[in-house]
Amino acid sequence: DSMSLVAPPTTTPRVVIVGRRGGDMDLVQMPASTWIQRALEVTGMQPQEIDPASLALRPPIDAETVIVCRPDLLDAAGWSWLGQFVRDGGTTLLMPPPDGSSQAWMSELDRSVGVALRVEDRTVDALVRLAPRQPRSPFFALLGAELDALAEPVSMQRHVRLVPDTSR
Repeated sequence: DSMSLVAPPTTTPRVVIVGRRGGDMDLVQMPASTWIQRALEVTGMQPQEIDPASLALRPPIDAETVIVCRPDLLDAAGWSWLGQFVRDGGTTLLMPPPDGSSQAWMSELDRSVGVALRVEDRTVDALVRLAPRQPRSPFFALLGAELDALAEPVSMQRHVRLVPDTSR
């Protein structure tokens, strides 16, 4: 027998989002930083947003977590601040640039933070698809005979896993 109690947090986590805010954009053109900010605000958090170019000039003082939505836009001073933040025990989440450009910022991450990463030897190819036979709910009944053709896979993704490089 055991008893447990879940206590609500007494403070709200302090989150900083490093990204570029767009002007008035529709939902399709909205940057990742805005999506993340909206998702966090729903939970009651009030994340602070900082432009990548000003991270080292106006560093957040009491941040616990830093989410970097555009690491390709950080300058050397920003990487230096981020490296010290991680070494001091801060949590950092990095997102690749949305355009799929080369990840030249990985060498900056290695240099400033000291985390050497390599691509795992195996890659996983995954087809994402619905089950072959979908339940006939009222929603799916609208699609009728086209449902089976629409449930076929439409794209393939390759997942590359980054793991710590222990060869150093």
